[in-house]
Amino acid sequence: MTFNWQDYLDISKYLTMDDKLIPSEEAKFRTAVSRAYYASFNSCREFAEKHLNFTTSKGENSHEKLIDFLLTTKSNKLINEIGYKLKLIKKDRIVSDYSGVFKNYSSQTITNIFLADEIQEILEKVSLLTRKKI
Repeated sequence: MTFNWQDYLDISKYLTMDDKLIPSEEAKFRTAVSRAYYASFNSCREFAEKHLNFTTSKGENSHEKLIDFLLTTKSNKLINEIGYKLKLIKKDRIVSDYSGVFKNYSSQTITNIFLADEIQEILEKVSLLTRKKI
């Protein structure tokens, strides 16, 4: 059985609720952004491979290639919306993982979790629409 990428999003939500788990609030929120991004990225990747004939590239720029593919897919505007939202989360994921300063990390984390939830909802909606066409 493959890993349920949605579990990354669930853990990001969990991390933002319990102050006793991690000694640094900022570390907790940074981790939540990263997990929310990877939950979305991997769910989008699997969806694109299964339903849109996307071929995952390995190595450099693999994330950008998926995002660009989603943004430029002409079959469904909802797919483009997913690409846009994934791009927004990725931007903050890079800041949270690599930058020494992450301004407004608490509110940015909440925003990114919200975007990740929206991505999941859209993926489910598009999956249902795809099944009905078959």
